[in-house]
This record gives sequence, C-alpha cells and structure tokens, in this order.
Amino acid sequence: MILENWSKTLLISYRLLGLVVDRLDSMVRQVSLNSMYYNRKAGCNTMSQIEKLIEYNDKKANLTNLKVIIEQCMSNLPQKELEVVSLIYLDGLNVDDVADTLEISVRTVFRRKKRAIESFAKALSRICSYDYLMDNYSDEVWLMDIYESQRSRDNDKIDVERKEAVNIIFRALKELKATV
Repeated sequence: MILENWSKTLLISYRLLGLVVDRLDSMVRQVSLNSMYYNRKAGCNTMSQIEKLIEYNDKKANLTNLKVIIEQCMSNLPQKELEVVSLIYLDGLNVDDVADTLEISVRTVFRRKKRAIESFAKALSRICSYDYLMDNYSDEVWLMDIYESQRSRDNDKIDVERKEAVNIIFRALKELKATV
C-alpha cells in the first residue's frame, strides 16, 4: 500500500505538529513586533515583513490541516488498535512497555500495530492521495526526513526479505542437485 509510509510518518509526526504550529505562532508574533519597531525607527520595507507573515500563516494553516487529517484517520481505528498506536506514537512508549501497560503479549502489540497502520492507511486514502501529501508537505523538511526514514526502513526490510528468499532458493537448488 503506497500510503503506508505516509501513515507511519503522520503518526510519528503528530506529536510534533502542535510544537511546530506553536513555534510558527511565536514567529508570527515576533515578525509583527519587529515590523512595528523597524517601520517606526528606520522606515523598513513592510512588504518583506508582510510576505513573512503570510508564509508563516500559510504553513500554520497547512500543518493544522494535516493534524485534522491525522485525527480523522485515527478516529476510524478500532479501540484496541487506537490504544496501541496512541501509546507507541503519541506517548512514545516502546513495544515492551505497551505490552505491560495493556497486559498483552508483545506479539499482540506488533499485530495490533500492523493492523492499525493498515487501517490508518485505508482511512488516509479515503481523505487524500499520495500526490496531495507530496504537493502540500514536501517543503516541510522535518516531515520529509521522517518520511524518508520510514521509506528507507521499509526498503531495508524488503532487501533483507529478498536476500532471505534468494538464500532459500539457492539452498533448495543445492539440495535438489544433491539428490539428482
């Protein structure tokens, strides 16, 4: 599923979105205060200040929309999957701690996490597309760093699985030759 990496990225980034939006708010306030001071004192060009304010407010609106998208997708998750996802991605617990907290096995945590990501990806695909996410959020470097780390992690996993499959095939061929 193409949106699975985006699903993981959005779950990981959800905790950070509030902080980034708050930082953008403080940047808007700072630019506003600076523009009032500099315009009175030195007759500074207000156009550059206005462009910064617009840019910061657009980023803030865009990231707030992303937060709403994540919340909509999370609201579609079954309760047990939502518990696991919340503890892992929102509270930052590791799998062992989640298993202890929920009094379930580690294997069950992994299973619920996998199903949650799949359910999240399905909900995400109903709300927006891969192209929409790339068009609207590819300029957010921190978000794309998370996305790329998830993508490369999945590619590494695929490479390991391919190597294991090739090894199994070669062993089978060797055994077949030995019996012939």
